[in-house]
Amino acid sequence: MSADTGIDIPGPMSAALHRFSRGFLPSSVLQRELIELRAMGSERSLIPRRLHVEGDVLLVTCEVDSPDASLRGTALEDLSRLRLEGACEDGTRFSARVAAMLSLEWRTARIARAVLSCDDWRIGRPAARPMLWGGITDVELPSGRGNLRLTTAEGHVSEDDYCLRGQRYTYYLIRHQRERGDVRWLVAVDPRGATELDRDIFRRDLRSIAFCFGRPFRVGVLHGLSEDGGRAGFVKIGAEEHLAGRRRALSPVPPARRAAEASWPVALFEAISRYSVRPDAREAALTTAIASYVEALHETSADGAGLKLLRGALAAARLVLDGKAVQRADRERWKSCVQHADMLKAQGGALLSNKLLAALRSAEQARASTLIDAAFSAVGLSLLQEMEDAITAVASSLLAEDGVARPDERSAAILGSVLVALVAKAVGYEGPICGWERPPFEDSCEPAGEWWPVKKSAGDLVGRFSADAPGHTGPRGARPHWPHFSESKVPIEGPVAMIASFAEELEERTDGLVIASVKPLTHVPGEPAAFDFVLAPAGKPKSEVRLLVIHETGRGEVRITDWDGEEHTLGEEERLATFLDELAHRRDTGELVRRLRAAAREPPEP
Repeated sequence: MSADTGIDIPGPMSAALHRFSRGFLPSSVLQRELIELRAMGSERSLIPRRLHVEGDVLLVTCEVDSPDASLRGTALEDLSRLRLEGACEDGTRFSARVAAMLSLEWRTARIARAVLSCDDWRIGRPAARPMLWGGITDVELPSGRGNLRLTTAEGHVSEDDYCLRGQRYTYYLIRHQRERGDVRWLVAVDPRGATELDRDIFRRDLRSIAFCFGRPFRVGVLHGLSEDGGRAGFVKIGAEEHLAGRRRALSPVPPARRAAEASWPVALFEAISRYSVRPDAREAALTTAIASYVEALHETSADGAGLKLLRGALAAARLVLDGKAVQRADRERWKSCVQHADMLKAQGGALLSNKLLAALRSAEQARASTLIDAAFSAVGLSLLQEMEDAITAVASSLLAEDGVARPDERSAAILGSVLVALVAKAVGYEGPICGWERPPFEDSCEPAGEWWPVKKSAGDLVGRFSADAPGHTGPRGARPHWPHFSESKVPIEGPVAMIASFAEELEERTDGLVIASVKPLTHVPGEPAAFDFVLAPAGKPKSEVRLLVIHETGRGEVRITDWDGEEHTLGEEERLATFLDELAHRRDTGELVRRLRAAAREPPEP
């Protein structure tokens, strides 16, 4: 099968990707009155009050009818981890899992007001069909050429981005360089027409992407974006809390350095995606192998990384062998040693220790090196002496054996290559993989040696994609052109987002009579984004009054011109909060709000 070369992404999706690549996301601040609320699996009666979203935090305020006085002592802990479902006054629906109770206030002998912090949530209208789900990651991908070419209306070309096709969704990783010079990576998900994003599939694919790039990363809130770039919903995928600690880089495959090279991380991901349709024990073993590799990326010590990579390599070996018998080892000695290995119990807390213990016990039918050697032989590979030594070092430290060298960073890197080799063979990936000749905590991305054969046509399956911005017609000639005018979006983080959140509070403080908002202004790409901070009586937008003009400086600060014509450059959160607090308490601000409240009560505008 030959590669797809130069595949053009359709116009609407291409336009959505270009908007997204410029960092334009709707505000993630949302406040709604709740009219319906249920706790799934509980008979407790919840009285809905309010839903509030800011960033990746969802708060639900409700009142709980608790006729049993004994509940005062337990602080309604039975609400913890329940799944909530509800509806807002504007038709928006939501579901969420309760993560914590932030506050509890008893209003009467039986009614308590609770503020619940939630995770793993989604918000949207039932009929909404987002064209794209987009969010910000905390990953730093290795430098290299991608397989996605973005061309702006002005003819600027970016070739650092990636398009990864999974079984259910297509993923885009887009490099976004902000005006102040720092780089962040954005992730976009094409749901291919699905109205909802399947959490389990997204988690699985995100873990596979982290594996293929050798970089751990998380995504906060995913914004559902409509065709015009507006907000069509939110999804917050629950975090894997145990993945914490120092992050290491351990690339499984080398990145492309030249345009003619295939994007090997993409090739590996798509091979894994094609394999993952098997609903049997082989898919479970593949999941364990990949998850162990990603968990090792968060490990602070060579011991901890080695243990997780050994667990993953054993899972990958079982995946390759697919139930074939291997000579048994001394079962009782293995079981006894594992139960008393202090180092294992120190890794990752009780939950992860038990998970490691169970996985390693399941491999007790043979020594680790014997099992992995059999798997290598089954796929036509030879287990080198250096590999066997690394496996023995990690397994022996687990079993508390004396006289064997302790595992080090090199041992962990070798086990990583062993794991990747077995996964690659299992899923049919035949491109290059990375070797282990690297200094500790450095990622050289050098290809493995002669022990790993590379098929010359391995890159033929990797598609190359092109997304041209609306209005791009090829190279510019001598004829002058109008610039591409666009409207900014209120960012989801930083000073402007903080000002937008501050503005939304006014409606509640004025009983819905005065509305404050931050309005984006039209600008030319390359120029700093600008916004108006306006106040208006409810239902009378023609009577709005501009209070502030806000310009982003590109340095993480904003330049604010107040209604006296004075300029203030602010960036630190504390200084900006002080400025906004002083603005809210000025006498002339209070007089303006009173005047707008009165205007809101007058007859509607014609």
